[in-house]
Amino acid sequence: MSDNKSKDIYEHGLRSMFDPDCILQVRILMLMAVVNDITTAISHYQDYSLNAVKYREKDEVEELFLGARSNYFFKLACAHTFEAVKLLGTFIDGEDVKEIVKDFSDRGKDAHERLIRNSREDSRLFKYLVRLRNNLSFHYDEGAFKKALDAYGYDHRTQMIAGETVADYRFIAADDVQAQIISSVVPKDETKSAFHDIAQLQGDIIGFLHKFMSKYYHIKIEKTDNIFRIKR
Repeated sequence: MSDNKSKDIYEHGLRSMFDPDCILQVRILMLMAVVNDITTAISHYQDYSLNAVKYREKDEVEELFLGARSNYFFKLACAHTFEAVKLLGTFIDGEDVKEIVKDFSDRGKDAHERLIRNSREDSRLFKYLVRLRNNLSFHYDEGAFKKALDAYGYDHRTQMIAGETVADYRFIAADDVQAQIISSVVPKDETKSAFHDIAQLQGDIIGFLHKFMSKYYHIKIEKTDNIFRIKR
């Protein structure tokens, strides 16, 4: 969510910075779009999670409602993270990227190496993310729902929240089944470490882009006159 902290606006010509005939610059622009989406989803996930905790043992309906919404933004953040990883796999190991990364701090270089590893299709995190995306976030897989529903016993009880408006309704049964799908994607004994690694991966993606773009903008500013100014 937006806050009242001071922000600077850096204004520049779009085509002065990004050439549609340069595939690397187009991919960088795509990564910027993905990072915008990841940070938005994570921000909402954190806000809803914190608010759900506030209602714990005070208002069961509100806690359920806010918790379910936080889970939605978690799934969305994972889906955008997969798209970022898939995109990074197309250029993260390129020589033109390495030329910029060579001036990073050791911490930035380590993040770059992790991104190279995690963007490979045979990596553990890549496999988790593609299944979360395909079964939950952007697609609703019938087989996954059937299998998850079958995992519950007849003694499991769930809820439906009925509010004054359509936006206030929530079908907790569907949330329960989706939670089961998540647990089937990530083995129970790996859940904590997997979600920790996904969070680190999201941090690596966001941090890498910020460092990379800081260097990239600096290079472009040196080569081009009168395309950059700051608004406060």
